[in-house]
Amino acid sequence: MNLKEFFTDAWRSLQEAKNFVYLSALLFLCGIVFGLVFTGQFMGLLESFGELARSFRGRRAGVLILMIFLQNFSSSLIALWAGALLGIVPSVAAISNGILFGVVLSFAGDMGPATVLVRLVPHGIFELPAVCISWGLGIWRGAWLFQRDKSGPFRERALKAYKVFFAIVLPLLLIAAVIEGLGMGLAGTG
Repeated sequence: MNLKEFFTDAWRSLQEAKNFVYLSALLFLCGIVFGLVFTGQFMGLLESFGELARSFRGRRAGVLILMIFLQNFSSSLIALWAGALLGIVPSVAAISNGILFGVVLSFAGDMGPATVLVRLVPHGIFELPAVCISWGLGIWRGAWLFQRDKSGPFRERALKAYKVFFAIVLPLLLIAAVIEGLGMGLAGTG
């Protein structure tokens, strides 16, 4: 299989799982609303996120890029891999990340919506689709149990999901990490 066939096959597999990717995006959006409405209930999440953010401070851009990439790579891969367990892990990841995002947004009001967008959009346009695809593929993998013919779908979906991960998700995560890491390094917030 040549490179063109690999990417074409990955794209076809993504199209096959697209409804699950949409479902993961919907779970993420529901989490955002939940986080915005019940901000006070999730302050522990914000504190954990703050600890992670503090670990990025004072780092050079190259180190930031690597740290961001590895963090997103590992969480996306875990969601994809653990999705085989009925899609529970990626579903929870989508909702909890949405809640965290909602809580962060509720506290970002003082900065103003334009500032929040300027900080999130450049890397978010790559990172958010990548993680939604990972969550969706994980949920799709877990749905194998509900297929009539259970003999092939488990292995087949796993192979297709990993192909999409390496052909589509990984490059998106790398682009997002470079943009975010350079932005943090240049802004001096790294």
